[in-house]
Amino acid sequence: MKRLAIVHYDEIALKGKNRGFFERALVDNIQNKLGSEFDVKNSWGRIFVHNIDEVEDKLKEVLSTTPGVATFGLGFSTTRRNLVVEEISEIAIKIAEDTQFESFKISARRADKTFPKTSNELEREVGEIVFEHHKREKRVDLKKPDLEIVVEVLQKEVVVYAKQRSIGGLPVGSSGRAIALLSGGFDSPVAAYMLAKRGVRPVCVHFHGMPKTSPAAVEKVRALACQLARYTGKAELVLVPIVPAMQAIARGAPAKLRIVLLRRVMLQISERLAKRYKASAIITGDSVGQVASQTLENLYAVGSATALPVLRPLCGFNKLEIIELAKEVGTHDISVKPHDDTCSMFVPDKPETRAKMEEVLEAEKTYNVEEIIEAALTNMESENCT
Repeated sequence: MKRLAIVHYDEIALKGKNRGFFERALVDNIQNKLGSEFDVKNSWGRIFVHNIDEVEDKLKEVLSTTPGVATFGLGFSTTRRNLVVEEISEIAIKIAEDTQFESFKISARRADKTFPKTSNELEREVGEIVFEHHKREKRVDLKKPDLEIVVEVLQKEVVVYAKQRSIGGLPVGSSGRAIALLSGGFDSPVAAYMLAKRGVRPVCVHFHGMPKTSPAAVEKVRALACQLARYTGKAELVLVPIVPAMQAIARGAPAKLRIVLLRRVMLQISERLAKRYKASAIITGDSVGQVASQTLENLYAVGSATALPVLRPLCGFNKLEIIELAKEVGTHDISVKPHDDTCSMFVPDKPETRAKMEEVLEAEKTYNVEEIIEAALTNMESENCT
């Protein structure tokens, strides 16, 4: 009997001829996050992790935060030779004894249909033995059990494990890269997480206001990037000074257009960064109608500054929904801390809510966009978050 972990994916199984590419990407992501001391293999439409003794906490953390993993379980595998239900049940009992639960369920799957017992027979007979072992003090619950023990019959072995849910989606990197604009608020980290679940590897870019803002604001963004790295593996954070751009805009452009123009500059800089980092899109935390700069007219005026797709996964969410998502992702307690917001100190008393493109383009002539971009790229800094 061998100790192991088993990983199941869902969406990847629908990828047809491209399935192998996504499977390899998921195996690589798990391997990179776990380290070389683990043995990660793909077989029978499942991923197996061996050499897991004494590192179960690390394994659970990685498998529960890796996009592409739908469910996983820690358990045991044993050879099929002369295997009987009683032996399978002993393994199930061993797993149950290591778990706090009041209700349970046995689920059986036969990848190899030559096994003499049907799936229903396995579930019924193993469940009865586990039930009797606990002196009938535990409930059987087929809908929402505290503990679900899965028995999987493969060609040469039977695997028994306690099933746990993960976050699903696609492996990070399988859909390419995108520049993720990251502020210290609730929205942008959640937006980056949601696209990471769709297989996009985010390159986090923060436009900071130092020395007008405190270094604590940048430290907060670093903490957010490191939290995102729990899901993506190593994450790159690019810090770009934006005060010179703000000063150039303020000198000549109409006050009511300041925020629209500043956000256009951010996208123009991001587009240049995308070439450097081989990214194909830009991710923002915009939510339609949440603030003055996020009306449909202003979103169009800002988005037209770049030829790249601007991905806005939070467009249909309100603030309370975004905050709940932030709690799930683990960024809430970081985002809730007070910080100097770069954009808020630039907001005029009466910002434009329905910017007209001809006015925006005319206002953009009051400063040299190319000089602003070059200065920002010259003075940016980059670092890795893990």
